[in-house]
Amino acid sequence: APNLDLKVDPKLAWALRNRGSFPVDLNKAPRERLLRIPGLGVRNVDRLIAIRRFHPIRLDDLQKLRVPMKKVCPWV
Repeated sequence: APNLDLKVDPKLAWALRNRGSFPVDLNKAPRERLLRIPGLGVRNVDRLIAIRRFHPIRLDDLQKLRVPMKKVCPWV
């Protein structure tokens, strides 16, 4: 089917169709790849990029940014 499932979040539908693109390394992936992760928005991606300049990103960093862990963890 060429169209994404309308019953599911578009990012999640894309991620489910492209499982080969995951998991994504938060410490090395470019901004475009990070934006494809369900649960991460533009603001959090920009913050993660800024954080990883100083130290490797850990799960604690995601929790401090209030990232929805249930959505993000399967994809990183």
